[in-house]
Amino acid sequence: YLYINTSRVQDVDVRRALNYAFDRDAYIKAVGGFDVADPASTLLAKVVPGWKNYDAYPGAGGSLNGDVEKAKGLLAGKTVPKLKYCFPNTAVNQTVAGVNSNSLGRAGFTFTLNPITPADYYTTVGDKTTDCDLINGGWGQHWADGESTLGVLFDGSKIVDKGNNNLSYFNDPGVVAKLKELRFLTDRGQAAGQYGDLDEKIMRDFAPAIPLRYLRNFSIAGPNVGNTWVSPVFAHYMLVQAYVK
Repeated sequence: YLYINTSRVQDVDVRRALNYAFDRDAYIKAVGGFDVADPASTLLAKVVPGWKNYDAYPGAGGSLNGDVEKAKGLLAGKTVPKLKYCFPNTAVNQTVAGVNSNSLGRAGFTFTLNPITPADYYTTVGDKTTDCDLINGGWGQHWADGESTLGVLFDGSKIVDKGNNNLSYFNDPGVVAKLKELRFLTDRGQAAGQYGDLDEKIMRDFAPAIPLRYLRNFSIAGPNVGNTWVSPVFAHYMLVQAYVK
């Protein structure tokens, strides 16, 4: 995701405009191409039960290049803020930040690019007082359930002074209440679809992040490795009972 710090970027139409202006095609090419990732439009990954296929901010004519005119329309009459864009300081992230800031700049946004030493990155952006407006980050659910994504990343009741996972600093009472309800629903199959609906509601009503990509994993096991398999939960080989033939 490219998290949008909602405590600083408080106008939801500005956040929606960022989503509309985002060029998914340019971004995917910058991270290695369509062989390594699919462009994302949702907060939940495709493998999470209840994942809902929707796109709240489609590109013009169904393209992956964004809809700059819609973004400009949402910004009309507003003072467009200059945003601080924070990312871990690696060669790939420097390239991606340049590509993203150029694509978002088509709608009139301007940025201060702020590369942060990778070892200090999540300590810095996880501090509630951070002055970062856009925060580069990713997430892999720890188990196959919507709680392991939405309940971790978008539950405002879990925001603390330091060490946050909710890097959008998003806190809506209705969403908090719905997540609490779903968390204690014993029928997880019934809960699954509601997480998909909540995912869409969060993006349409609040736009607290720009979904970036769904990762593709490539794993290879040699012919002399026995008794392992690719886990559908963790998307890599299970090694607990593996052995060398």
